[in-house]
Amino acid sequence: MFSCSSDGPTSSGDNGEEAQPPAFSYEPDLMINIPDDFPPENYYTENIEYQEEVVTAYPLAQFIPDDFTTGVILDDPVDIRPLYAYHVAASDFDPRDRSHIVSDIHWSDFSEGYYLPDPIDRVYFDGLTSAYNVRGPEVINLYRKVDVILGEELPIMFETEAMERVSLMYDNEPVEAIPLTTFISEYITTSPESYTYRLTDLETEQYDFFWEELGAGYYLPEVDLTIFLTTETANLSNDPVISQLRSIELYEN
Repeated sequence: MFSCSSDGPTSSGDNGEEAQPPAFSYEPDLMINIPDDFPPENYYTENIEYQEEVVTAYPLAQFIPDDFTTGVILDDPVDIRPLYAYHVAASDFDPRDRSHIVSDIHWSDFSEGYYLPDPIDRVYFDGLTSAYNVRGPEVINLYRKVDVILGEELPIMFETEAMERVSLMYDNEPVEAIPLTTFISEYITTSPESYTYRLTDLETEQYDFFWEELGAGYYLPEVDLTIFLTTETANLSNDPVISQLRSIELYEN
């Protein structure tokens, strides 16, 4: 049950074994049902070619409103859809069984897909492998993720629900946190100190850190903030506090 990081870099750990890509999240952050009917005042269609025929299709992008909010998202008018990985599931899908999934889909790919209504009744992605063309789709599962980017490789999805967490105090309240260094696993690199790390938020603000500085950072999934510790006693600094972390990009020192 690994994420779409199978398209990205691979490294070998100190024991010579191939490092494993990030795991899938089991629990979606949001579930959106595919409609049973499509009133024309609410949905639009396009004519596309499918199996050498022209058929009526509903672009999938319209099913995911750009202003939705969930428990892990701050109120913000910015389009938050790129923060998520997407997985279309049929009615018989067991969310605890992710072993057969090829990968979840980035927004850039998902937004190019279509739902083909009865009698075809399937989603269709022209540029992706046919494994994504789910028959009898019922729900679209959304998983909060952070992309890790190394050089010219494709972004590697780290789905935050699947990552190990530690306990911290933030604003005098206990919170769950994901150390930023866990996003830089051996699957990404076995020499993390050789890179500078550029963190980019949803609004494309960027922040650069050396490896030792990244070690003081934590992602707080419940409030969608990235914070940094300033002392060994874990007092928390408000500078910087990064809202809605989108990606971590590695640059060689």
